[in-house]
Amino acid sequence: MAMTSAARRHILITGSPGTGKSTLVSKLIARFKDKGVPMQGFWTKEVRQGGNRIGFDVVTLDGKEGVLSRVGAKGPRVGKYGVNVKEFEELALPCLRAGPVQKQEQGGEEAGQQGRQRQAVRLVVVDEIGKMELFSQPFMTAYKGLLDSAADRGVVVVSTIAKRGQGFIAEVKSRPDVDLHEITRANRDAKFEELASTLLRQLRPSS
Repeated sequence: MAMTSAARRHILITGSPGTGKSTLVSKLIARFKDKGVPMQGFWTKEVRQGGNRIGFDVVTLDGKEGVLSRVGAKGPRVGKYGVNVKEFEELALPCLRAGPVQKQEQGGEEAGQQGRQRQAVRLVVVDEIGKMELFSQPFMTAYKGLLDSAADRGVVVVSTIAKRGQGFIAEVKSRPDVDLHEITRANRDAKFEELASTLLRQLRPSS
């Protein structure tokens, strides 16, 4: 889908399992951290033991980590995995709150450093929106609220989302303020460069 230059549009990344959605997002995070873009959010990490996948963890961009799911654990189930909704919410919900962008204050080096520290989030990363995460009604409410208010606060949201799904997943994909990008093993490298360029334009300060 083409970007609309008149307004910031949020990016949804979808694709079949194993195509590299989370890897692409991690590369975007690294690229924009290097550029000094204030960001927050979380990503989902596969957990393995003895070569076997035993679950998933949630990792926030500021380094907090917790259990999303484990094989045979108590809680709502997705296949063989029990989902730890409480721990997911404790880590994910604060990541969906982003304040307005504040301009750096003038007045010497010390004031400049304080201004940079107060600079608010410009980019929010959500990896991912899938069956496990959707056991949390507060997460769905907070994510919708983030999208609804982000443009007014100068924030761009980048999310991965399940390729299939009705209800909330279909609702998010159909929003007029998002662009949906499907990645495959064949196009993922080109998509990374495309999305990095798109985000760079989106995050450029308004004149």
